[in-house]
Amino acid sequence: LIAFLVYQGAREYVTLITLEPLCIPLISLGGLLTLFSLLFFGNSILLIAPIIAFFACSLIALFSIERGLPIEKGISLAFLGFWGYLYIAWLPVHLLAIALGHLPTLLLTLGLGVALSDIGAFCLGKLFKGPKLAPNLSPAKTWSGLLGNFCGALAAVVLTRPLFPALSLWQILLISLLIALGSVWGDLLESLLKRYRGVKAAGTLLPGFGGLLDRIDSLLLVAPLLYYLSQWLFAH
Repeated sequence: LIAFLVYQGAREYVTLITLEPLCIPLISLGGLLTLFSLLFFGNSILLIAPIIAFFACSLIALFSIERGLPIEKGISLAFLGFWGYLYIAWLPVHLLAIALGHLPTLLLTLGLGVALSDIGAFCLGKLFKGPKLAPNLSPAKTWSGLLGNFCGALAAVVLTRPLFPALSLWQILLISLLIALGSVWGDLLESLLKRYRGVKAAGTLLPGFGGLLDRIDSLLLVAPLLYYLSQWLFAH
């Protein structure tokens, strides 16, 4: 499933950013290598993979320029390719890291949290409206919607709390806040890509909903944030 998310996400990202089609298999390959390296070498690969990806993107850009690609395009290829790897390949691999960790049930909290966070944002945003949160990126988002994000995330954490009986009140609130902020952050980040391309949806994979990125944009940011927070919380 994660491999499919990486591949389809790479397709939509490359289209939105208008990179060369060759970048689709390159980003997908980077994601697959990270995925299987995690299975064989453990979660420490998550810290090493971005460094390897940086050198790989740099070499590809230098080679492309030497072969005749304009310098501006070469620099754009290196930066956007590396950023695409982090966004589309490296971030979703954290889902596997959570599943392989000591608390795989966190995936339930994560998935439910992202879903209820979006629902809460929609409901409170429609009900109270108010000042815009980020009018240049997503005109429909409001500060009341952000409160809805937190309320939805908090409901998800409370519902799944029986899976983590040792959670204290401040940990529940912290996890809820992180899911809420990560959901909004991921949504705004994808809105930035769509603004860059001048489209309303990242693709047409899901009729009536848009592309895959339109469905997993929040998940992409919440997964690593929740993973690293859990590493700190449950290590103490």
